[in-house]
Amino acid sequence: GEHTPFFPIKQVSVVAGRQKPSLESLLLFDTDFGELIMIERQTGQLIWRQPLRTEEGDMESMYGAPVVHDGLIYAATESNSLYKLALDSGRVLSKLTFTQPISATPMLTVDRKKLILAGNKALFYTVTLSPKMTCESATYIGHRLGTIVAPLRSIGKLMLVCENDKNDSCKLRILNSTPKGTWLAELTPTDDPVRVEGSVDEMPVLRNNKLFVTSSGERITVFSVTDDD
Repeated sequence: GEHTPFFPIKQVSVVAGRQKPSLESLLLFDTDFGELIMIERQTGQLIWRQPLRTEEGDMESMYGAPVVHDGLIYAATESNSLYKLALDSGRVLSKLTFTQPISATPMLTVDRKKLILAGNKALFYTVTLSPKMTCESATYIGHRLGTIVAPLRSIGKLMLVCENDKNDSCKLRILNSTPKGTWLAELTPTDDPVRVEGSVDEMPVLRNNKLFVTSSGERITVFSVTDDD
């Protein structure tokens, strides 16, 4: 369908009910029918399809790409939900519902035990993945409605948040994604934040210790980074 929330994601996975031990496949989202779909990469043959529906039975829409980890898919939708699905079959295993939509692709923490999600306004949510998917905390970040568009960027134990808080520039915020306590901790100074010109809508690219931030106006800003406190 049109306006797909993410490019097809390549997977190599065991598929339920198949004799093949593994195959290359693509995970995508059909916006016409509100379905997550897995197809074989070479042939386009359907492996599985899973409709996502609200409690009222309405078709779901996704905002950004899902997170695939440890044989599971975590997919955030615009109806305030986070789904956990089996990668091999597409079966919905559980679902969390928040008080607001999720505004960017969730981020897996460096210890791979939690997801961090940006709410559409003010709050970030920390979700533990095991033994069951649970919202551990809601941290007040204070961003305005719709100002976070780019997926959250992991930098080791740290997390980069690109907040389009002004018409002509974007504020870069660094948080500790694995704090000693429950709440996320911001490390960037509030009185002198780091900014880039333009708005940031795509995830910054990390290559070794270089961070490349693309912004509107065909700009690229490069930073040297480390996950030291």
